[in-house]
Amino acid sequence: MKKTKLIPTVLLAFSCSVGLSACCTLFGPDEPAKYSEQNKEMNAIYHFAFDKADLSVEDKPTLDEFAAYLAANPSVTAHVDGFTDHQGPQQYNLALGLRRAEAVAKYLQEKGVSADRIEVQSYGPEKMVDESRTLAANAKNRRAVIYVTEEAVA
Repeated sequence: MKKTKLIPTVLLAFSCSVGLSACCTLFGPDEPAKYSEQNKEMNAIYHFAFDKADLSVEDKPTLDEFAAYLAANPSVTAHVDGFTDHQGPQQYNLALGLRRAEAVAKYLQEKGVSADRIEVQSYGPEKMVDESRTLAANAKNRRAVIYVTEEAVA
């Protein structure tokens, strides 16, 4: 699995450069979003329990659909970003965010997606969708986000 910092050069749209909170409002805050052809820049958001990096049973059907999409579109690369809430030390949160991103990447690999088509990165508590520090806000911030890019045609 390729671990890189993302360089936003060939994103299909604007990869949520308007801010994650704007993108996340497209979906319900407590449920993973279905992949959408009209919204390739932000395909899915998966939420995690406090201090956990395990995928829920509810996440797997959406990830199965996403893996099928990747299989049908070999020029597409999946980017998985992991996030945490504000609780805990920065280094721990960066590691937890990476474990969350890697959990999604590992599941996609188990479904046949090549590791070289998946990039993972952790932002830890950076780029929160809700900074109010409530229990509900913390739940929204504990997430992994997948978006895709397409290789540039030379």
